[in-house]
Amino acid sequence: MTPLTGLPRIYTIIQLNLMSAPVVSVYPAAEGPGKLASGRTDPAKYDFSSGFDPAPLAEQLSHHTPIPIPYRAPINWGKIGATIFFAATFLLFIRFFKPILAGRFVWVVMTVVPSLAFMGGLMFVQIRGSPWQMANGQWMAQGYSNQLGKEVQMVAIICEPQNVHCVAA
Repeated sequence: MTPLTGLPRIYTIIQLNLMSAPVVSVYPAAEGPGKLASGRTDPAKYDFSSGFDPAPLAEQLSHHTPIPIPYRAPINWGKIGATIFFAATFLLFIRFFKPILAGRFVWVVMTVVPSLAFMGGLMFVQIRGSPWQMANGQWMAQGYSNQLGKEVQMVAIICEPQNVHCVAA
């Protein structure tokens, strides 16, 4: 096998004046009733460099035919299947988790725990980037406008039994 085996292909690409691939070439009729009035016989080329959508190709080919080429996008079965799948999953989720989400204790946890964390100063600590504890292991910061991360947990632990008892009653 010689290294020159690819030359006929390269010669064909050069001969057809192809700058990119794939390309659709439409050759008009050279004679007969479909012959162009201008007498032009060189091919019209459609380059797929702008994408592989079939609608522009059908429109381009319609310019070269006496009857327009109709194109209608096919049904997107993947989108329909995904919609049915997610709807069924959602309905099953509601069916099995509705009793859990309707439970009183779940709503106590979902409302009281964040309330305690935010009232304890979690956002203050997060925004200011306060350390978790002091370098010497101290949990409480000195002063009125300082707070450490462990202080938030301590306030929440101290307040939690009182609030849960009030809600459960």
